[in-house]
Amino acid sequence: MCLRLPCSAAALAIVLGLLVPTTAAHARGGPGLKVTPRISRADGHVVVELLVVSTAGLRCNGSVQHAGEVMHLPPLTIDRDNGRLWRWSLARGVPSGRWAGGFGCRGGGDSWEAHRKFSTGAGPHGAWRPRVLAAPGSLTDAGYRPQNSPGGRGGSGSEHLIDPSAFNPYAPGECTWWVWSKRPDLPFFPGTAGDAANWIRSARARRIPTGNVPVVGAVAVWAALQRGAGEFGHVAYVEAVRGDTIVVSETHWGRSQHIHRRTTAWRGLRFVYGGPAGDGPGSPGLVAAAPPLRAPPNTFPYRVYHTCANGHCGLPVRTGPGNAFPVSRQLPDGTEVDIVCQTRGDAVTGIDGSSSNVWDELADGTFVADFFVNTPGTQGSFSPPIPVCANPAPGPPVAFYVFQVYHTCASGHCGLAERTGPGFSAYPAIDWLADGTNVDIVCQTVGEPVTGIDGSTSNVWDHLTNGDYVSDYYVNTPGTLGAFSPPIPRCSGA
Repeated sequence: MCLRLPCSAAALAIVLGLLVPTTAAHARGGPGLKVTPRISRADGHVVVELLVVSTAGLRCNGSVQHAGEVMHLPPLTIDRDNGRLWRWSLARGVPSGRWAGGFGCRGGGDSWEAHRKFSTGAGPHGAWRPRVLAAPGSLTDAGYRPQNSPGGRGGSGSEHLIDPSAFNPYAPGECTWWVWSKRPDLPFFPGTAGDAANWIRSARARRIPTGNVPVVGAVAVWAALQRGAGEFGHVAYVEAVRGDTIVVSETHWGRSQHIHRRTTAWRGLRFVYGGPAGDGPGSPGLVAAAPPLRAPPNTFPYRVYHTCANGHCGLPVRTGPGNAFPVSRQLPDGTEVDIVCQTRGDAVTGIDGSSSNVWDELADGTFVADFFVNTPGTQGSFSPPIPVCANPAPGPPVAFYVFQVYHTCASGHCGLAERTGPGFSAYPAIDWLADGTNVDIVCQTVGEPVTGIDGSTSNVWDHLTNGDYVSDYYVNTPGTLGAFSPPIPRCSGA
């Protein structure tokens, strides 16, 4: 269901079954001040979030009390989305019991106050340490995206604001959030790669099949501003195919913030296959039930643990054994991982100062930091009987430079063709990129000249990380049009 603010404190207590909120608000003018507690638990750790909603621009302060100790929260300013979060992990040994908080927001002649009481339940095991209520480094304030924010957005770090017991890496209520809940087999696309309009490119970069024909279980993708989509595009889940139309389930379409179904024409849309959609049209057994998951042979199953205790919830799965490698998805505490072997990589350090440079290679060829996996043995050492990887770990990822597609609409068409080579006569277009789409450039080369409607010309082409090419004429790289753009290097032989 969509994340919505509870209509009353009593409703919150009923939903969570563990909060006992009381309210007293006072102010002059404005909509008021709401402070909503939310509690999540994973791996024996407790994470507290206080969602603060009030007038944009107000500066807020607060403190909480528990077991006779007081903790002052960092000041925060309500941003333009009208919501902020105070968030922390309980320190080791904080006992169960009642908490009380006092909060105030001021600015622009308004002054608001609110009080809350809530219970966290039992905290992590350990000796009680007076005057320490939050785990070191875990007390933060962070932005919150309400449900009526602009649609189509993807991965933006919001995974740290989600209850890890019900993990979804996308912002609650977004179209990407709903589709991932229907297709959790898909990897998490971080940053702008997760914007709905970029899902085709992101899927192709992960070797997930895509196409122009719908099948049940596929993800339908709208480009930016296509047929009513917003500036970040839109995605929906294909429930049925009926001739020239499809039935999709979705959220955040138009003015609707609810999960719903609708029928729409499919021609002109793009589709992400994989999972229940197989390889696309013609794949056998597209709607057959998926077989039960089984651990691959010659692997060692262990579990992700204590990420929340280290100031964040979730373990990034990367394409190589280091923090510079791209993240393919996030795993909450308690998730089972099937380890093939172990290798050395970047050191990962916890909030207690302990460290490990051991990385676990998983059955699908990705890597996770062993620091956050409950493998046996001493921290920082290999864990027999898991073998050491026989093949060398992949080297650092190729350096690339991120720029954006621009002014294609001003040149009489909207969109930039992504091609298999540096030209448009001999090389076919395999994708179409809207203005504003990020392109990851490895190097630049000379190719077929491209001329705009004003007569300006460029024969520079940008070689992308996926091996394809786009005309530099329509990319906002720096420097003079028609010239190479340092610090982007020239391709070998250019």
